[in-house]
Amino acid sequence: MPRRPATDIARPFYILGVLAVVSLPPLSAQADSDDFPLLLGSSDAGLMSTRAVASQSSARKVDTMSFLEHLKSGLFFSPAFSLQSQVTYEPLRVPLRQPHKKHVMSDEGLYLEQLYGKAEFEGLMAYGGKFDLPVSLVADTAPGIFGGDYATDYQLREMLGAGGVLHLTPREWGSHSFGIVGFAADTSLLDAAAFTQPNFGSTDTARTGRLHQGNGGEANTGAPQSKLLTLDGDGTALALPTLTYHLAWASLRHGVGETKNQIDLVGAVQYTGDLGAGVAIHPLLEASRIYNDGGSPVSSGSSIPASQRADYLTTGVELTWRSWSISAVHAQRFFIEPKNGSGLDGRSSFEHMTTEAIGYAFDWGVSTAIAWKHDHSLAPDSTLNVTTDSIGLLINYHQDF
Repeated sequence: MPRRPATDIARPFYILGVLAVVSLPPLSAQADSDDFPLLLGSSDAGLMSTRAVASQSSARKVDTMSFLEHLKSGLFFSPAFSLQSQVTYEPLRVPLRQPHKKHVMSDEGLYLEQLYGKAEFEGLMAYGGKFDLPVSLVADTAPGIFGGDYATDYQLREMLGAGGVLHLTPREWGSHSFGIVGFAADTSLLDAAAFTQPNFGSTDTARTGRLHQGNGGEANTGAPQSKLLTLDGDGTALALPTLTYHLAWASLRHGVGETKNQIDLVGAVQYTGDLGAGVAIHPLLEASRIYNDGGSPVSSGSSIPASQRADYLTTGVELTWRSWSISAVHAQRFFIEPKNGSGLDGRSSFEHMTTEAIGYAFDWGVSTAIAWKHDHSLAPDSTLNVTTDSIGLLINYHQDF
């Protein structure tokens, strides 16, 4: 069996060292400083391990260990004007079982996830550049390790464009924000990844090494022809100030190889309640309906464009007490294909996932979580849905600077 080069195993530690050095100088700057320019940010460095305890798919019987890093920074030229950025280091391929391959610190890559300018005034914010779009709340805020797995399907990341947010605070009606964005998928040099460059369309590709307009796909148009509208706020008007809501509508212009624009509808609510004795409860719910999922490309063996629809539903609850947390999330997705047989898979598919997690956060920035996941979904080596049970461990260190 060939041995992996020592440099591959050591690479995450080199990356961590470089990012730590970059982070050191701003530590002397204070958040309330009046000196500009001012650099502020945060670093999340994590070690994640997963193991498939049982699976009906041989391709999913995989054990993994990965290094994760998210470095966010804001260079403020004044209280109103800043340059925001995020650098991400993570696996860029989906771990599938392969002969003589161990998924230990493998297939990891470094890329620039966000880089945009922002101007923020009282009641108004404008921004432009490369950024992640706020389509799904659950994808980023679901508790546990696996809670947001299904919602990431429709989360839009690494888009180029410009947008704005209008903050509304009507008397006795709480706080609400209306956002509008025009965008396109990033095919510029900013999309390049270091260390690992997965090919577009490969079965195990989680993120391409470099996206090109000729690859096609929704919003891959080379110009900001896609649109997103959002509405966020709280439930003060309903005497529930700790209730928050999120609504999103997105129209993703079809690229090369597709025939229809994909339409995303998303709605989410979250709530924080006090149960007494220091225990808080955090329920959440998010539903999404996607029309013309994938831009309706022409299916294999047919000249009729597929009109597949996708429905998502994620529900969950988290209990917190002091530094402890325990959570449970159930998610489901339903791919509904046309009855004329023109769908991409030839049939509709119902998939679901349940996960439970327990976590603890230390006062000095380290948090840890262990989770179990029961997933029933389509496997790469099968035309049928299969069941996989997995466990995961995440250790994360958070540092503000």
